[in-house]
Amino acid sequence: MERGGIVSWGIVPAEYKIFITETTDSIYQMYMAIRTQLCSRITEKLFDSQSLITPSCGIRFADRAGALAIMQTTAEISRRIRRKRDCMSNPSDL
Repeated sequence: MERGGIVSWGIVPAEYKIFITETTDSIYQMYMAIRTQLCSRITEKLFDSQSLITPSCGIRFADRAGALAIMQTTAEISRRIRRKRDCMSNPSDL
């Protein structure tokens, strides 16, 4: 990250049987736990700007509706992270 690399976290389970045991909130909390640990070593700004939220390893064993749910969850977690980042950088918007 410090040399410009991007990390794709692959935090959203892509296997539907595992995905349905999680919630958007539980996956978001896992991401935030990782962020908390790593931000003791790098800045939050660097971590946030060089992180990409993705499904774990391609969407497999899911029908169309399941694949859509996995992608929607991935997008929602990304939106939450951006909202949090934007609120932290613009506290007057709170």
